[in-house]
Amino acid sequence: MPQETPFSERFAIECTWPWNRAQGEDQTISGITAVVSGHIGTAEVIQRGNQVWIDILAKTGQVPLMPAHRVLERVAQVQRGG
Repeated sequence: MPQETPFSERFAIECTWPWNRAQGEDQTISGITAVVSGHIGTAEVIQRGNQVWIDILAKTGQVPLMPAHRVLERVAQVQRGG
């Protein structure tokens, strides 16, 4: 049975991927392989840990499509230290 959680600003923040997760050294999220995010609008694909921000459309005019296998390859490369 799902547990009801009252809405609050703090709850909303915890359920979203804020931009500050793309900043800093390593922003790896445990328990999953990869997270792909958008709606940030960057000039290039940004990766921190197992998170990949691909929304480059507004700044480059390029449609930000990336096959799932490419996301997984990028994440694996970073995890290997490369």
